[in-house]
Amino acid sequence: MKPKYVTCNYTNLYGTRMNGRLNRDQYYMYSLRSIAEVGDLIINYTCPYNRNFVDPFLAQHDIKNVVSIDYDLTKSPYHERIEWIKDEKPFFYTDTSWLNRCVEIMWGKFEWLEENFAQLGEDDYLFWIDCGLSQGAVIPRKFNPFHNNKKYYKQDGSDLELEYCFRHDKIFNKEFTKRLESYTGDKILLICISHQQHGDSFGFDFSNKLQLWPIGGLFGGKKKHMLPFICEFKRYADIILNNKLLVKEEQIMSVILNDHPEWFKIFSFSSWYHENWEVYHEFKKHDQSLVSFCDFFGMLITL
Repeated sequence: MKPKYVTCNYTNLYGTRMNGRLNRDQYYMYSLRSIAEVGDLIINYTCPYNRNFVDPFLAQHDIKNVVSIDYDLTKSPYHERIEWIKDEKPFFYTDTSWLNRCVEIMWGKFEWLEENFAQLGEDDYLFWIDCGLSQGAVIPRKFNPFHNNKKYYKQDGSDLELEYCFRHDKIFNKEFTKRLESYTGDKILLICISHQQHGDSFGFDFSNKLQLWPIGGLFGGKKKHMLPFICEFKRYADIILNNKLLVKEEQIMSVILNDHPEWFKIFSFSSWYHENWEVYHEFKKHDQSLVSFCDFFGMLITL
């Protein structure tokens, strides 16, 4: 099988200089198990800590299309320069905006995609997908075939229990890849939000004339288009490091999108909220007049 997706799973970085998400062990494991329902080969960059419980869990469910690769983040080609900048500017690992963000992972997405493109042909597709993408906080219950089954509800009825709240099988199934490739076509898929999520300084002037900011959770396309995109990402990463700064990967993606809008197939949304959002965030309601992130998947399953 050729790889169709690349992801990563590191949940033991919070509180270290690298930083990372907090309390994601089960979340990422259950979400990855759901995404694996696509049936295509998923390359998962990870570490022994995560493999100790994720690999047995996937084996228990006879999931064979997720191949885990041990990758030491300190071996990232950016790691030494990132550490030097953090020494000079502790802001980049102590500020609240960075506590959940690991630069080696965010920028590593492009390194790992490039590594796997080496075994693919020019017209082969490869997509980055965050292993935690299949979660109820960003995807509503209507895509979950278990949501009407009381067997899987907690006693208060407010949420699906454990693994089942991550099972969005109406999205992640054997048709997903075919539909994703059909939608992407001869471009690079970017899902973009219509307002800025990060305010990092690049060290150079940049105006977002498109008023679109890519998200890093799902993107990709054919090798012949993605390699120039990856090359541009690496070029900007070097410029930013030379300016003694760090930024989120989505910020760099937005610069490239503005430089080369013709490269991309864009789905634009304006809100993360959806019809079940109040289950997770009591005071944040969904405005049905807005295009939500999850509408991308609603569109995709109609293709």
